[in-house]
This record gives sequence, structure tokens and C-alpha cells, in this order.
Amino acid sequence: MSPELETDSDEARRRYERETQLKESMIEANRRAADLGIAALKAALLINGAAAIALLTFVSQLALRDSALGPRAVPLVSPLTLLVLGVLSAALAIGLGYLRAYFETTIYSLAIMYPNQTKKRRRLAFICFGMGIICTIGSYAFFLAGILGAGNVIKALLE
Repeated sequence: MSPELETDSDEARRRYERETQLKESMIEANRRAADLGIAALKAALLINGAAAIALLTFVSQLALRDSALGPRAVPLVSPLTLLVLGVLSAALAIGLGYLRAYFETTIYSLAIMYPNQTKKRRRLAFICFGMGIICTIGSYAFFLAGILGAGNVIKALLE
């Protein structure tokens, strides 16, 4: 074998190894990002649900002590609604994450038989991804608004 062919062969091998290493690191980074996204969704679901339960528990304890509290506690409905919307938003984000994964995985199986479906599925996966991010951020926003609203109403109730 000539020295030029050996050099080309070595260069091709090094390039292949670099590309393989880059691909593996990208897959690992994607896996870590997905894990962090799942953790964020679990946290959003948990904090909204726990806050709603805590608010209901607090109101029920106040109502047991003071039967006249009922009409005065009506303003707590709005913050409670916001917390429930936060739970629903997080659940919707989880569903959108599933749909994104479904569209992404079916792209490759359909690419050979139905090439025009690939573009549609990529677009749908991207839309689900964007909507999932919006729902996740919305869930945290609902939590913040619900907690601040509940705090103001409770403060007024206790005065």
C-alpha cells in the first residue's frame, strides 16, 4: 500500500471517529436535556397540585373555626382556579411531549415509504415542542399568580 493511501485512510478513520464521538455527545446532551425537561414538568405538576391542596386544607380549617367564613372565602376561588390551571397546563405539556416523541420516532419509519409525511411530522413535532415549552412556562406562571392571589386574599381574611 502506498504512503498516500495510508495517510488518506488514517485521515478518514480519524474523521469517522470524530464524527462518531460528536454524534454520541449530541445524543447524550439531548438525553440530559430531556431528563431536565421531565424534572421541570414533574415539579410544575407537584407544586401546583400541592398548593391547591394546601389552600383547600387551609380554608377548610378556617371554616371549621369560623362558620361565617364561607362568604368571605369566595375570593379564594380565583387563586385556586389558577393553581388548577397550572396543574392542567403541566399535564398538557406532558401530553405534548409524548406527541413530539411520537412524531419524531415515526419520521424515520415513514421516510422510506412516504417521504412527504416526513416534513409534516417534523413540523408537528416542532409545534408540539414549542407548545409544550409554553405550557410548562404557563404552569409556573399560574402557580406564581395563584400563590400571590391566595396570599392577598388570606391576608385580607385574617385582618
